[in-house]
Amino acid sequence: MAGCTLYVLWSQGHRTDSSVINPDTQFRDLGSFPVDETIMVASLSFLVLVGLFQFGDVIAWLNDYDKELTFECTENQYVSEIKSQHSNRYEDRQWEYACRALPSGVMTNQCKWYRDVNEMNELLAFRCMGSQVVTGVTSRHDNHYEDRVFGFRCCDITKFKLENCLITSFINSYDGFMNYILPHDYVIIGMDSEHDNHYQ
Repeated sequence: MAGCTLYVLWSQGHRTDSSVINPDTQFRDLGSFPVDETIMVASLSFLVLVGLFQFGDVIAWLNDYDKELTFECTENQYVSEIKSQHSNRYEDRQWEYACRALPSGVMTNQCKWYRDVNEMNELLAFRCMGSQVVTGVTSRHDNHYEDRVFGFRCCDITKFKLENCLITSFINSYDGFMNYILPHDYVIIGMDSEHDNHYQ
């Protein structure tokens, strides 16, 4: 039994790539760690968390600039898409997230929020515990630091194990647009982020 981590890097107002990462060429193997049954996992690294939910060409952003954000998947789902745009005026990002259902018969349980997992202007490196997957995101902005503090909701999954640990390259450029869709059969189990005072 093995577990896997797929990381996606994002930046507070910064690193973003307008195109979706090709999982065949952008991931590198990180090895594995013990867990439970059989689902591939991805741990999301980012500089700034973003959310994704798209209705045609209209994006329903979950937050206004400088405002708090809380997003939570419904039962038996996990975060699968992240979208974000940066504003130089506000030096902040708007986020959108979307969720994907677990396979039939697989359930989430024992969910827990991990809040304030980073300090302002500091590196963010978060991993869910054991075989948990990311099912929610929260963040709040500070105008003094022009940065965000994040929190994540993690849930256990039944009947499956995590394997094939991978890490993505940066999914955005500084101040750029972010659009990430998780490959099928993967889940997000963590996120990393870095802050740059020059770009804010």
